[in-house]
Amino acid sequence: MTHYPDGKPLPCQTFYVKYGVAKQIAWAKNTKGVCESVAAQVQENLEQAGFRCSPQEEDVMGAATG
Repeated sequence: MTHYPDGKPLPCQTFYVKYGVAKQIAWAKNTKGVCESVAAQVQENLEQAGFRCSPQEEDVMGAATG
């Protein structure tokens, strides 16, 4: 899941959520596309390994971001 704290493309944070626990796996302050690229690559890797990815709700993000 990619999160945009200011509602703009930057800064951004990408989280991996497993069993309801979110871990930040990428962030960018100045470079557009970093978060989206990491999220897409992780999703592709997981799906190729036979896992299923699904969007997460903001309440999971709230727990991860404070």
